[in-house]
Amino acid sequence: MAASSLLGLCIVLGACRSGTEPAAYEWAGVYTTATKSGGATGTWNGHAPLEVTADRRVIQGTTEIQNPTLGANTLSWTTADGNATNATVTFMSESSATYYWSAPVSGKLFQGSIQSPGSGPVDYRGLVQ
Repeated sequence: MAASSLLGLCIVLGACRSGTEPAAYEWAGVYTTATKSGGATGTWNGHAPLEVTADRRVIQGTTEIQNPTLGANTLSWTTADGNATNATVTFMSESSATYYWSAPVSGKLFQGSIQSPGSGPVDYRGLVQ
């Protein structure tokens, strides 16, 4: 494919900065995470950090997530791809959802759920500190 065709494709898709270089993922960062089971009366407990890299890699603790699905403001992965858990989260820049946070928060953050095999999903949140 000619360089001019690649550049035109990048402009149409909005996925390139210079020539064919992919744009950095907006939600990249290292998130301090927590999980909560038990619904509204549950307690938040620390969980492994979640790193989302500018080139769209996802690392939970020290393990790279296999075949993550990254959308404009979403992330998910499954055990079917060889991961230890299933997860689905939505990224945002602020939240006042009292179910997830005791006070309004802002910055790079996510809310969603994570599920280990053999158990039900638990609430999952993260914030770049």
